[in-house]
Amino acid sequence: MALNPEWPRTDIHLVEVLASLATRGARLHLHVGTDDHNRYFESSLKEALADAGVSGQCLWKVHRHLHTKGILTDQILVSGSMNFTRNGIRLLDESVDISFAPESVGEARAHFDSYEHP
Repeated sequence: MALNPEWPRTDIHLVEVLASLATRGARLHLHVGTDDHNRYFESSLKEALADAGVSGQCLWKVHRHLHTKGILTDQILVSGSMNFTRNGIRLLDESVDISFAPESVGEARAHFDSYEHP
């Protein structure tokens, strides 16, 4: 467990990963659709960030017609049809692309930035 060696050998939830990244200085920008399950995720994430003392590390925006899915860092883009949910990961037939190509990461950055600065 490179991100947190203290984690047990079990399922690790996205909320735990994001909170751990935030405690290491990552600024989280989450753009989500209006689906009901996003409210539960928002509540769980904000609680985890508050417990870790890093509530200010997260920007959360809801968009009415958002359907894009991805995780973007300065070096990697994870994108595809998969929702970042238990069903998306374990049950449904989804596609996921991972790219380290600077061109792909840059294009995705411009696309995601358009959500912050419409």
